[in-house]
Amino acid sequence: MSYGPKQTLQEGYEKFVIKKENDCWDWKGCAPINPGYGQFRHEGKITRAHRASWILYFGIIPEKLCVCHKCDNPSCVNPNHLFLGTLKENAQDMVKKGRHIIPIIKRIKK
Repeated sequence: MSYGPKQTLQEGYEKFVIKKENDCWDWKGCAPINPGYGQFRHEGKITRAHRASWILYFGIIPEKLCVCHKCDNPSCVNPNHLFLGTLKENAQDMVKKGRHIIPIIKRIKK
């Protein structure tokens, strides 16, 4: 199965980035699974745009670490707005910034 011409990670990434000096770099490509998180196909696999940005600008992402957003803009791929953290640190960052959803649980009295 072919998905078009082979492209480097850099080529796939650069096609969909709108770079703004000292601001978020908006991803204008595909973002279907998690609203706002960009992705593209590279070497037959789906690659998340913010992870590609980290790899292109800083190198390999160590195992068990996430690429997190300082700016809280999921479509941002500006490497200066990204940081590495564990799943726990990413969740703590989300709570600290008030981006989590607190479920409302109704008690049913019998």
